[in-house]
Amino acid sequence: MAALAIAGIVACSAFSLAQYHDDDDGYYQRNLGQAREYGYQQGYRDGYVKGTHEGRENDPNDFQNPGWRQATRGYQQWMGPVEVYQNAYRDGYENGFRAGYQSVSRGW
Repeated sequence: MAALAIAGIVACSAFSLAQYHDDDDGYYQRNLGQAREYGYQQGYRDGYVKGTHEGRENDPNDFQNPGWRQATRGYQQWMGPVEVYQNAYRDGYENGFRAGYQSVSRGW
């Protein structure tokens, strides 16, 4: 009896999840590029600032990948999926860090 109840709950939750995704009218799918662009730009700016700081200190090994909290800095829900924003933020941060570091220290 318990197994039947669990099977019913799982089936209903899957149906509910499918309904939820149909209700957004593809909003998040259309905004993947937007989330990627905003995330990359914000990450690049933040990484550039950190990179110039570390370049002045001549410490290229102080690079750290941003955690989930930092990777959502500047994120707004209208931009699109947060996961896309975070991934792009991390890519932008790494590239910005390198560019900032190289702008003040030619050793890296």
